[in-house]
Amino acid sequence: MNYNLKKIIYFLFLVIGIISCRQEDFASESKNEQKTFSLFNKASYMQNKSTEKNFSLSKYYALDFSKAFNSYDVINNTNHTGLNTKVSDSESYVNFKVHSQVIEDKEGNIYMYFPLMKEQKVIDIYYSKINKENTLLALYKLKNETSQYNNIFSSFEKVFNPSNDKMLSKSGGYHDIEEVVITGPSKPSEGIDVVGPDACSMYGQCNNNGGSSGGSGGSSGGGNTPDTPNTDPCTKGKKVQNSEQVKNKVKDLKSQAQTGEGEKGFKVKADGSTSEMLDGGKHSVDLGDKSGYQGAFHNHTKLGIKILSPSDIDLLLAFARGQGNQGTNVQNAFLGMVGPDGGQYVGWFNGSYDDAIKNFSQEQINVFENDYNTRESELLKLSEYTNDSGATLNNKGLEKLFSDTLKNMGLDGKVKLQKVDPNNNVNTINYDAQGNPTTPTPCP
Repeated sequence: MNYNLKKIIYFLFLVIGIISCRQEDFASESKNEQKTFSLFNKASYMQNKSTEKNFSLSKYYALDFSKAFNSYDVINNTNHTGLNTKVSDSESYVNFKVHSQVIEDKEGNIYMYFPLMKEQKVIDIYYSKINKENTLLALYKLKNETSQYNNIFSSFEKVFNPSNDKMLSKSGGYHDIEEVVITGPSKPSEGIDVVGPDACSMYGQCNNNGGSSGGSGGSSGGGNTPDTPNTDPCTKGKKVQNSEQVKNKVKDLKSQAQTGEGEKGFKVKADGSTSEMLDGGKHSVDLGDKSGYQGAFHNHTKLGIKILSPSDIDLLLAFARGQGNQGTNVQNAFLGMVGPDGGQYVGWFNGSYDDAIKNFSQEQINVFENDYNTRESELLKLSEYTNDSGATLNNKGLEKLFSDTLKNMGLDGKVKLQKVDPNNNVNTINYDAQGNPTTPTPCP
C-alpha cells in the first residue's frame, strides 16, 4: 500500500513538473511573439517637436518605414526599396522619400502612402501599416478600383512634374520634399498584400536584441559584422591588408591594373576571407551578390582616374547598408581601388546608417561621373595638383578630386580615405576645413 502511494505521489510531481515546464515554454514563446520594433517610436519623436525648427512627424515615420523594408530586402533578397541592388530602367521600386502625412485610425494603427516608381514616373500607389502595438508591419498595394485611388495617384504624380523646381535638384535627382497631404477618406480601404504582416524578426529591427540584423547592398546582415566592431580606420585598414587572401588577390589586381585592359575585383568578409576574382568590363566590374561581405577591392586601368569614382562611392554605400543598422557596424564597410602604380586608395564609410541609405538613381550617378571628369580636367590646369606638366593628377590632386566628389554627392565627411603604398604601409588622408588634403598620417 505504501509502495503504491509513493508511486502515485511521484507520478503527480512528475506531471506537475512537466506542466510547469510547458507553461514556462508557452510564456517564453508568448514573450517572443510580443517583441516590438526598434522603430516607430512616436512618443520619442514628439519630444523633438519643441526643439526642431522644421519638425515633421511624417519624415520620422517615412525614414523608419524605409529602414524596415530596406532590412527586409537584405534578409529576404528582395528589392522593394530599390536600395538592395541598383534599379534598372525596367524595374520598379517604392520611393520612401516621397510620402503622405501620417494617418492614424481609431484603433491607433499608423498608415502612410508611398509612390511606386519606374523610370522616374509614378506607376502605382503602395501603403504601409504598423499596428498600434508596434509588433506587426506590412506593405500593401492600394487597389486601383478603390474610390480614393485616383485622388492619391494624382497627388503623387504632381510631385514628379518636371516643372516642380522644389523637387528637382541641379544634378537631376530629387530633393526630400514636404509630405503629400492626402485629402478625403485617408485610411486605406482595401489593399493587396505585398509584404507581411510580419513580426520585427522578419525585418531585423527588434527591440531587446530580437531578430537578425539587416541592411542593403544585396547583403544579409548575418556574416558581415566582426565579433568586436572597431571604428578606428587604422586598425580596420591594417587588419584587412594583413589578410593573406587579400594580399594575394591585391597582387593579381596590381598586375591587372598595369597590363590588363579592363577591371577585375573581389569581395572580402570580416574574417579576411575573400570571394573568387570577378571579371569586369573596361571601366567597371559587377561584384554581384554582396551577402555576408564587408567590402571589396577592384582595379582601375591606366586610362582610368586613380581614385574612387562616384560609382565606387555608391557601391561603398551598398556595402555600408549591408552591415545593418546596429551601432557603428555600418562603419565596417570599405571599398578599395588598386592603381597601375601598385598603390591603393581605400574608402571607409564614416557616416550613419541614415547616410548609407542615400539612394542615387543611375541618372544621378551619370551626372556625378560627368562632374567628376570635369573636375579632373579643372585640377589638371593647376600645377600643385599635377604630374608631368599637367598630364596626370598627383596624389594631392587625386585626393582633392575625391573630397570634391564627396561634397558634390552630399557625402562630405562621410568617407575616410586611406592610401596604401606598394609596401602595404597604410596612411590616413587628412583634410582641412575647405576640403584640401593636408599631410597624411601614417598608421602605427
